[in-house]
Amino acid sequence: MISMKKILYIFIVFFIFFLCIPKPTLALTQTQRTLLLQQVEILRYEIQLLQSLLSNLRRQQEISAASYLATDLSDNSIILGKNFNQSYPIASITKLMNAVISRENTKKDRTITITEKMLEPLGQSPSPFSSLNINAENLLKASLIQSTNDAAEALTYFLGKEKFLDLMNQKAMV
Repeated sequence: MISMKKILYIFIVFFIFFLCIPKPTLALTQTQRTLLLQQVEILRYEIQLLQSLLSNLRRQQEISAASYLATDLSDNSIILGKNFNQSYPIASITKLMNAVISRENTKKDRTITITEKMLEPLGQSPSPFSSLNINAENLLKASLIQSTNDAAEALTYFLGKEKFLDLMNQKAMV
């Protein structure tokens, strides 16, 4: 028969044994942590876009634009459209020039953190928000697809606003 003393010794040995077993850790390198934080920011951005889309769907408002076209880029099928074969004057040549200069002079995967200063222009959208880390490609999309002035403004910060404006003026002279 096992005595209480032996049971106590066995319990202590098991207790010490379990204390000595290394516990798995979730230690991340700084690079892994940075990448994880960037992915979280991207997910927040995507969630905000989805919330905006859902909000717009709930309102079920008719699109007031004279002409529009939404396509599925995977197969070029038309999702929604109105008067898309009709020609209209360019809405914003400056925004298009901004896109050209950005495309020619900024790597699309380069990331910038949105500041309050970048959000000052009129024509803001819910997409870029303060402290968001976003790459040039997504800013360019927001600038052109959503036609947001704040995204276009943020694109100028990759090169510096003065240099960016100089490049736009040089391009306009050609």
